[in-house]
Amino acid sequence: PTVETEAILANVLRGEGKYIEAEARAKESVDLMSRISPRLNTLYDRYPSEALASILVAEGHYRDAQEINRRLLHSIEGHAVGDQGEVWYALAREAALAGRKSESFACLEKAVKYGFAPAGEIVADTDLKSLHGDSRYEAILAKARDAEAKEQ
Repeated sequence: PTVETEAILANVLRGEGKYIEAEARAKESVDLMSRISPRLNTLYDRYPSEALASILVAEGHYRDAQEINRRLLHSIEGHAVGDQGEVWYALAREAALAGRKSESFACLEKAVKYGFAPAGEIVADTDLKSLHGDSRYEAILAKARDAEAKEQ
């Protein structure tokens, strides 16, 4: 199987609730990708790491997921700004789920700064529910809405 196939299979297994098998497949795909491409420069290259992080979140292993996403962020730094925004957003969600609000706000701020600005998605994201009602959340949401308006 290819790296992408392993990552896709891992996500399918996650969807079926087979987390142990999913995590093993995702780790295998990340390992294979790291041997093929030491720097993750494209969305295709990132997919195995993103799959593993999402599986770890589903299992409640937020710190492990954040470690994967921080490595991913480091590997794409200086390449695609929008991609950095997506990774910062994942980090914000993981921190919020782990109950680390200040860290979540800092990551969410960076997500918007680096181009992740769909305000509707941010509002609807239940992983960020613990941030609602905080003035920092409202300020970041206003920045996201401003960024969206500038794009239109």
